[in-house]
Amino acid sequence: MNDPTPHDPAPASGSPEPRPVSHEAALELVGQVIAWYRRQIQAERRAPEPDQERLAALAAGEREAAKDETALEDAPEGADAAQISRIAARYAALLEELTGQ
Repeated sequence: MNDPTPHDPAPASGSPEPRPVSHEAALELVGQVIAWYRRQIQAERRAPEPDQERLAALAAGEREAAKDETALEDAPEGADAAQISRIAARYAALLEELTGQ
């Protein structure tokens, strides 16, 4: 089964600069992570005995991803491409870790 708790999407220090990614692609990755958290929250709430600690951790992960999604949505046209690429790289790695794919 997937790892039951969320992980910080922060990159490892000293990691190479990520490849350029479009603003839309970054939003899509963050959205996929949010959707994963929401599915996990829903499944945990439906469990016979929901794990409140896991629910809290999942909710915290979803909130963090939602903040990044809002920041991306509010980014002005021509926003820092390197920052967008870093966000996309973090969320691509997190999505892979969460889904095992």
